[in-house]
Amino acid sequence: MSKYGNYKTTIVHLRYTFYQNILYFMSKQIFYTLLVLFVSANFFSCYYDVEEELYKTNCDADTVGYTKDIAPIIVNYCDVCHNDVDLLGAISLESYNQVKVYVDNGKFLGSVRHDAGYSAMPQGGAKLSACDIQKIEKWIDNGAPNN
Repeated sequence: MSKYGNYKTTIVHLRYTFYQNILYFMSKQIFYTLLVLFVSANFFSCYYDVEEELYKTNCDADTVGYTKDIAPIIVNYCDVCHNDVDLLGAISLESYNQVKVYVDNGKFLGSVRHDAGYSAMPQGGAKLSACDIQKIEKWIDNGAPNN
């Protein structure tokens, strides 16, 4: 036997060490590559969005009128069910006087805002846009005039 031990054992050990070093080097390379990708993705994709700045709307709720603003909202979202013919829920909203009854008792605003304790309207449909709700609120705050 030689002073270096068994020849075959030495070769197997060298091969094992060689492959072990390659795997270690590759795993280190993969780790650093993934780390750089992760940090880069987070660095370049993180930003703060302000909804009002991104989705600017031309919601003019300052000068709201029944004929100009509120009646079209009611025609588009309410009259389908709450008209004189269908009269769902025994409610008709075809005229100003009919709408005013539900404005005065608070059911109109509570329903379109989906407040607790009110039937969310439009039923089975999406909630009105924030702009439409804002217009309705402003109109009611102004005394719900027939203008």
